[in-house]
Amino acid sequence: MQKIKNFWTRIKSWSLFKKILYGVLILVVIFGGYRIFGPKDNSANITTDFVKFGNLKETILATGQVTSTTDLSLSFNSSGIVRTLRAKIGDKIKTGAILATLDQGNELAALTSARGALAGAEARHKRILEGT
Repeated sequence: MQKIKNFWTRIKSWSLFKKILYGVLILVVIFGGYRIFGPKDNSANITTDFVKFGNLKETILATGQVTSTTDLSLSFNSSGIVRTLRAKIGDKIKTGAILATLDQGNELAALTSARGALAGAEARHKRILEGT
């Protein structure tokens, strides 16, 4: 009977040892899994700096062709030499504004000739009415 009691105490103490051993092994596996699969340390990727006052600039570099939404074809009623140019590139133009004028030398000569012909015709008409 003594042998059975000794054997039984051995089994009891052995099962307690197993429980402790298994408990420690489970804790080691959990800790190792947390270290391997847990969150990564990203402190090496963090950049810090102090607040500074400064000017903000935005620069856009682009290549291409700028096109207008409205294309206009400008033309004069007659051809000639441009005497004055009243608009510059980039100016805002209102409706009816004069952009350029042509040299009117030939037209002024024709106007003077026409006025002389009119004056001559009026003089002939007046002579006829007066009956000289």
